[in-house]
Amino acid sequence: MKSVPTEVMQDKLLDWLLHGGFGIPMPATPFLVALFTTMPNTDTGLTGVEVVGGSYSNPTVAFSAPTNGILSNSGAIVFPTPTTDWGIVEGIGIYDSSKTFPMWFSDIEPIEITTGKVFRLEIGAIEIQVK
Repeated sequence: MKSVPTEVMQDKLLDWLLHGGFGIPMPATPFLVALFTTMPNTDTGLTGVEVVGGSYSNPTVAFSAPTNGILSNSGAIVFPTPTTDWGIVEGIGIYDSSKTFPMWFSDIEPIEITTGKVFRLEIGAIEIQVK
């Protein structure tokens, strides 16, 4: 028999990620967005290759309150203007502020980010769902 958490439970789990609870410390905020040229192992968050150099840095992300088991970014996420080519980005990840707690990864349509080409994720582009 397959068991699926209710939407209420999904919302509670997502709310914990944002606000802590159940006596378990929440991930350190603000949450950071990372770009990857090679995606990490989705179970461990290890072995990925994150973009480096050329003015690359991790912007922060804020999330809306969870609704129906889904939360999404509540503001646009804009990376710095590259001063060198960043390569072909294959995915994104969300980390806590210390980058020690990988929280979520997603493949994206590969995109080459070249010098001067700003990478931006619009409001609602990131959706996180507990399944």
